[in-house]
Amino acid sequence: MIVMTEEEFLTSKDAAFNFGDSALHKSNSSVSKRQRTAQLKRQDDLDTELMEKRGKLREEYAQLIKKGDIRPPTRQEKLQTIASGHPDLEATKAAKRILAKVSKSLSTALEI
Repeated sequence: MIVMTEEEFLTSKDAAFNFGDSALHKSNSSVSKRQRTAQLKRQDDLDTELMEKRGKLREEYAQLIKKGDIRPPTRQEKLQTIASGHPDLEATKAAKRILAKVSKSLSTALEI
């Protein structure tokens, strides 16, 4: 059985959360209004296509979970993944603290 989050599944199917284009956010005075409108329309079409693809893949992910081919990661597995991140990130530090606290309380419970 494969353990995979929905976003990992979508990314593996070439539907990563990649909406918009950062170059379109800047004001480009060298582009005519007509060209700018065409660029925005083209990007809007790409975003709409991606949104539809992600919707279909979400349904497929839900079906695979129901069939038992894929399962979402447990909270513990998510924390372990986050804890193995870059040591300077706050999320990594927080995940390590939570895992330490859980393992400490688990060992205390086993002693009783």
